[in-house]
Amino acid sequence: MAVESKNDLPRISSQLDRALSDLLRKTAFSIEAKAKTLAPVDTGLLRNSIQTTIESRTKATVGTSVEYAPYQEFGTRHQKGTPFLTPAADEEEKNFEKNVSDIERSLR
Repeated sequence: MAVESKNDLPRISSQLDRALSDLLRKTAFSIEAKAKTLAPVDTGLLRNSIQTTIESRTKATVGTSVEYAPYQEFGTRHQKGTPFLTPAADEEEKNFEKNVSDIERSLR
């Protein structure tokens, strides 16, 4: 009697990589959209500068290059901050964790 074994790890690994990459991209753009709605607007420069950069299949950055953005986000000793990136990321964190769990369950 011959015993055969089937190695599903390459298939599962490929599916997992693709699903996590898609989720990362979706989450990063959701953070960008939410941050744009939360950003304080005077001239619109800050809001319009918020961008997502997909650096690899497993790394994305959402941010702005406007030099006063950290002062808006965190405040100074003279003014209270108006956070926009942190709350956007915090809100999406829960969805991200739930979606990762869903991906894990789907691969079982």
